[in-house]
Amino acid sequence: YASQDREIAQSIHHALREQGHDVFFDREDLMPGEEFHNQIRLTIERADLFVFLVSEHAIDPGSYTLNELDIAEKVFKKASGRLLPVMLQPVSFDRLPAFAKSVTLLQSPGNIPAAVADAVHRIAQKQRRNFFTKIAAGVAAIVLIGVGAWFARSSGVPAQTIKGKDNAPLMLVPAGNFTMGDDVESPQREIYLDAFYIDRYEVTTG
Repeated sequence: YASQDREIAQSIHHALREQGHDVFFDREDLMPGEEFHNQIRLTIERADLFVFLVSEHAIDPGSYTLNELDIAEKVFKKASGRLLPVMLQPVSFDRLPAFAKSVTLLQSPGNIPAAVADAVHRIAQKQRRNFFTKIAAGVAAIVLIGVGAWFARSSGVPAQTIKGKDNAPLMLVPAGNFTMGDDVESPQREIYLDAFYIDRYEVTTG
């Protein structure tokens, strides 16, 4: 935030702290005598989310906020889910830095600190869901590899269906190649898998 926007920045800081987030706010978190450029850079590098308060002062050439946004762009690579630009006052979209324009800007006709707290809450929820989805995918991959290894050790022609230890039906998936990755989260590549058995029906997390 630009120093001229400190009052609203402080209100947003308090709203996020009340919500339980660990928030870096220069007025409270910069240690006296520390070289503040390094401290701010290190903090941005460790951050899950960078909130950029947009105003005429913040995008003024030479404003330190542009240096901070530049650091965030280098660290995050992509803005989605990592950058939250908040419009404090009307600013021409064309004048915004490209990194800030690459995601949806938060604009609220009402209480800005409350709107930011709500937006950050939703982003945090999505990050948690993504984290647990990746863990579940990893566990599923480990299970499939384990079943595949077990199948490879068994002899004879495999049955098309078998019953698991819990008596649930398992289906045979033949050996072969498949395309793994989506070129967004991970690169696409061809993977060969031995045949394996998988549950015929979905299993709930419950």
